[in-house]
Amino acid sequence: MPGSVSWKDVNQESALDEECIRLKETIVNGFPQKRSDLPENLRYFYPFRNELYVIDNSVFKGRKMLIPKKLRKQITNGLHAAHQRVSSMKANARDMFFGLALIQISNNAEINVAYAMK
Repeated sequence: MPGSVSWKDVNQESALDEECIRLKETIVNGFPQKRSDLPENLRYFYPFRNELYVIDNSVFKGRKMLIPKKLRKQITNGLHAAHQRVSSMKANARDMFFGLALIQISNNAEINVAYAMK
């Protein structure tokens, strides 16, 4: 996993991350009928509600895992450190994670992170 982040790290941090905790609870208890009935920070996940599942403390969509906010920068730094082309780096991130996408990489290698679940 990029940035020397292990499954154990992700799973432990997921147990502490407010977004992961609330999303896990929503998956386990069931999504409401309407997107508007969700807390604002979970509405993004509504279209994917039937694809989400939980293993231990971590949320997955297919084989992609949700990275807790605290670890996202470390993951993106690890992807960048592999010295791949920008397109390869983005493809690798999209293959492994959801809730984490490399949206823009400027000439000075700044990485901006935003949600993308494609």
